Amino acid sequence: MKEKLTVEKLKEMKPHTIFAFGELMSRKWVAVRGEVHDWAVYYGDIYDNPNAIALQGDKIYDRELIEFLVPADKEALLLYRN
Repeated sequence: MKEKLTVEKLKEMKPHTIFAFGELMSRKWVAVRGEVHDWAVYYGDIYDNPNAIALQGDKIYDRELIEFLVPADKEALLLYRN
């Protein structure tokens, strides 16, 4: 089982760090730490480079999908960048 994302873990990361990634239904996704301890999940084409997805991918807004891809505690979920 994946370890849950916490605020403490977000604070330990440098801004713009890709801290989780994967593939789902012929798409690649990346989870990226933002500037101020916030974070977001982006997706792109299966052939895209993870860094390109982080910079130009489409943001995921579906809360259930976000929690499925990146298990997080309640405090970390509140920091998801909408």
